[in-house]
Amino acid sequence: MGHQDNTADRLLALTRAMWTGASDGEWERVIELEAERRTVMDGLFPVGATAPASERTEAAMREVLDMDKRTMELLEQQHGEVGRQLRELASRRKARAAYAANSP
Repeated sequence: MGHQDNTADRLLALTRAMWTGASDGEWERVIELEAERRTVMDGLFPVGATAPASERTEAAMREVLDMDKRTMELLEQQHGEVGRQLRELASRRKARAAYAANSP
């Protein structure tokens, strides 16, 4: 196994950990892992590199892209839920304010 394959395996492991964190709603952990993953990815595809990727690296990258897509879908769902909760909170605040303004 070459350096490229080892790096691709590390990238895939980080991506899987990000997916687990996203699935568990641990978004701060996802952000931490993404920063580490970015460094690994820069090492996997250095600027100016011309060597073709191995089959193993290509397979790892396909899985990384698939997991990234699923993670983004989870993020969008979570974002929608947070937005709904914020709207509900704002509605409650308005109701309380109206009640307080009309109370004797």
